[in-house]
Amino acid sequence: VTQCEFTGNHAPVGGVFFLTGSNSTITSCIFKDNYVNDSAGDDPGGVFYITGGVHSIINCGFSGNTADEGGAMYLTNTSVNIQNVTIRNNTANSEGGGIFFNNCSPCSITDSILYLNQPEQILVNQGSSPTVTYWDVEGGWTGTGNFDSFPYFYGDFYLSRIDTGQPWDSPCFDVGSDSSSAICFNDTSGPVCMDAMTTRWDHLNDTGTVDLGFHRSG
Repeated sequence: VTQCEFTGNHAPVGGVFFLTGSNSTITSCIFKDNYVNDSAGDDPGGVFYITGGVHSIINCGFSGNTADEGGAMYLTNTSVNIQNVTIRNNTANSEGGGIFFNNCSPCSITDSILYLNQPEQILVNQGSSPTVTYWDVEGGWTGTGNFDSFPYFYGDFYLSRIDTGQPWDSPCFDVGSDSSSAICFNDTSGPVCMDAMTTRWDHLNDTGTVDLGFHRSG
């Protein structure tokens, strides 16, 4: 699945995707205001409920999604690679405002932003020890390149820059794991690298060290 926007969807489990026992790759998608609505309660995964299989979630933005557990994602008994995502302003009524990990191994997250989710950014349950690197994580997280500094968004997912007319420079520019030209993924048109995309309101492409978080087409 690539280059899609999912807004206002709902389901009893996994507001957008319920993935079980399969493999998937999700790239360059936006997920806003999705939710789960099982009247029985304990509803997991405002966007993703994933169990089994091997999955990649690359260059996606999550905002305003809601669940009882895992406001954006609930990952259980699976393996997931998460790269260049922005997860902000999602809510869990119980635990895991951004991501709920349950027996998720191996799971890795890099070059991403996790901020303003409630009640916490990440909940790590039994059998999970995700590798989290090069993240701006509210509250901090142990790992190479991680830090806790307000990201200063412009709109939902752009990063603020003084030279594009915003009042602050985001700390998420040029602090990722590799050069923007070296971080690539496949979509419907073939390989795409981050240096052909942007986190800026003026749509100048990402150059040098990759910016954190979701990138739009330049």
